Amino acid sequence: LRERDVDGRVEAVLGDMTDVLPDGPFDAVLVAYNTIFNVLDAGDQERLFTAVEQRLRPDGVFVVEAFVPEVDAGTRTCDVGVRSMAADHVVLSVSVQRPDEQRAEGQFVHLSADGGVQLRPWAIRWATTLQLDDMAAAAGLRLDERLHDMSGAPFTDESAQHVSIYRRPDPR
Repeated sequence: LRERDVDGRVEAVLGDMTDVLPDGPFDAVLVAYNTIFNVLDAGDQERLFTAVEQRLRPDGVFVVEAFVPEVDAGTRTCDVGVRSMAADHVVLSVSVQRPDEQRAEGQFVHLSADGGVQLRPWAIRWATTLQLDDMAAAAGLRLDERLHDMSGAPFTDESAQHVSIYRRPDPR
């Protein structure tokens, strides 16, 4: 599904970001708020970097905003917690972490007297900043800058999130 806004400058595309990308060329492509981790296969994440690189103008940038995973080769863990609660409802967060697969999946379980049970599933396949850098390099992009967040704060070893800016080299 493609749709343009009234002045024609923004095109919304509904589809899998590894397969349905606008043609380009673009000065910048942004994958915000952990969205890259919604691509659940490492090979598909790599294909996404390649597809973006092919659509960038020379000197264009691919900006990836994501959390920095805690790398722990430990065993599978399960968590259940209260996300929110009021007099008429409760929302639970139920998740399973699989560090050996770099995956996590879960459900937000909404329980209410008038709405019964509603389930909102989610799943991610996370990658470390080094793995993202390797995917970018394999696609022909180079890390230009890494920030802590969109405000431009410096990235440090303690940063729990990052904004990585990968640049397509200009052959000139």
